[in-house]
This record gives sequence, structure tokens and C-alpha cells, in this order.
Amino acid sequence: MATKRPTTITAYIQAAPAAGRPLLRRLYEVLKSVAPEAEEAIKWGTPFFIEPRFLFAFSAHKAHCNFVPTASALAAFREQLKTHRTTKGTLQLPYSEPLPEKLIRRLAERSVQSVRDRSDDSFWEPPADANGDEAPQPKPAAQRKPTKKKAAAPLAESPSHLIDARIAELGDWRGALLGRLRAVIQAADPHVVEEWKWQVPVWSHDGILCTGETYKNVVKLTFANGAALPDPAGLFNSSLEGNTRRAIDFRESDKVDEKALKTLIRAAAAHNKARVGG
Repeated sequence: MATKRPTTITAYIQAAPAAGRPLLRRLYEVLKSVAPEAEEAIKWGTPFFIEPRFLFAFSAHKAHCNFVPTASALAAFREQLKTHRTTKGTLQLPYSEPLPEKLIRRLAERSVQSVRDRSDDSFWEPPADANGDEAPQPKPAAQRKPTKKKAAAPLAESPSHLIDARIAELGDWRGALLGRLRAVIQAADPHVVEEWKWQVPVWSHDGILCTGETYKNVVKLTFANGAALPDPAGLFNSSLEGNTRRAIDFRESDKVDEKALKTLIRAAAAHNKARVGG
């Protein structure tokens, strides 16, 4: 008989490892106090807070919990996070250590602020310094001296930050799913390199493993050499006609087979390694 999946955050915590329940309950209390009117939901097996866009989420694991605030919150508190264990887009909270409540609260508050401050559909935010303070804003045009126009210099943003921004700007199930797929890829291959090409996330190891594309109704992982990979679970369901690439289309209601996806990522890395003679 299949185990019933939790449909509330309280039930999710109760189903988590016993060692982590006290920390998870306290984390839940802190987040509720920061955003008491936010919608709470279980999406893709993970507790989410939404208002109406993504605010933050957390996920329970065997020995730790991952807290996922917005990308701008993580960027704002980059210095404070140096003493904590982080992965791309998450703060890891071991069950064996006290919950850093002050930091969690500040990250959550910044996440809420960054979402509420967006008065239109754009997701632009002013840069933040290492202390989480807003950077000084430019003077109104009327107060500035006229100067010759110069071509704007491109911002040197890291691929990981660009992927963070893509996930945040989507602000719906596609962003959450792309973030989840990213975490699965990183868990499958700890040496994977994040890149940003063709305006989409790219994950590489001795060559491209896959890209992460988002469309109106689909999040797509395209494997550069998918045709050469074993796929016993039958994950590939798109781009099946070519001789090289294969893709997986994920729709909102689709279940992610994380175990099979990790196996596929490792097979792609092994294939690339063999091609370069590693």
C-alpha cells in the first residue's frame, strides 16, 4: 500500500526524520512569524511559502534541512553566510546544531521585502552590499549634471547568480522545478560546473551534460549526448528523432524520478569523460 504524501507543512514535519522535527518545527514557527499571511503549500514534495510569488521553502533530509530563500536574500547576506554551509541557492541546517534563528529571520524578511517591493512584473532589484543594506540609489535625472552618453559596461555576473536570477524571475512552478532539478544535478555530480550559454542554464563536466530551458508549459532538460546514454527508466520523452540530443520535458503535474535522473546525469558525465580520454 502506497504511503500517503503529506498535504500540509505540519504533516510534512511529522513525517520527517525524528531527529530533525524539533528544528523543523522551530524553523516553521519563525517563517510563519515573518510571513503570517503567506499561502502555505506542498509543491513537488516540498513546503513552500507564496505571496503570491515564491517567498521561501525548506526541505527535510536525513541529517539536515535545506532552507531556500530568494536569490536576492542570499546575495544580501553573503558575508554572514560564510560561516555556514551553503549549496547553490540553499542554506544547510544540520539537525545536530542550534537553529540560527536571527539569520533565518533576516533572510526570510529580506525575501519578503524583495517580493513585495516589485510593483510591476519586472524582477529587477537594486544591488546589495555585504551587510544586506540597499546600495545608494542614483539621484533623480533633474539633479544630475548632463554628461555624454557612454555605452554601458556589461556586468560580470557569475553563471550561478544568473541561474539564481532565472529561477527567481520565473516566480512560479517552473522556477521551483528548475531549482529542484538543479539540486538533483548537483547531488548526482558534485564536480558539475554551472555555465550560462544561449541565455539558459548549462551544466557541464568534461563537456556539456545538459541545459535547463523553460517554456510556458514545460521545463526541459536537454542532454547534449542523450542519444548515446542508457535510459532504462525511460526518462527521455522529447527530441527523440535526432542522432545526438535527447530531452526530458517536465510539466507542472509530472513527478520527478530523482533516482533515475541522478543515474542519467552520472552516465552523461561518464560518457563525456570517456570522450576526452579521462
